[in-house]
Amino acid sequence: MRAWWLSGLAVMSMASAAPDVMGAGGRGEVLAACKAHGYVAESACPCVADRAMKNLDEAQRTWLIASITQNEAETARLQGAMTVKEIVGVGTFMTLAPHQCTQ
Repeated sequence: MRAWWLSGLAVMSMASAAPDVMGAGGRGEVLAACKAHGYVAESACPCVADRAMKNLDEAQRTWLIASITQNEAETARLQGAMTVKEIVGVGTFMTLAPHQCTQ
């Protein structure tokens, strides 16, 4: 979890629950990435996925998933197409969501 928190801080320095839909940064994909890669405690993953659906757009969620799964090529590709504001939004999310979902 600490690595993802630090990743969120690094991203920041660079600059409604939904159905469990897979693909295109859907809730199911965020949930699966969270559970599989230890982003937060598994019990907090549904909260993280719900918050991602509410607070991030599709491109941001796709970047979040690539970051959590350590897909560096996809992260770099997506980052190149995102605005600084979008990147900072993901960084903020990565910093706050784990804390908010484990309280």
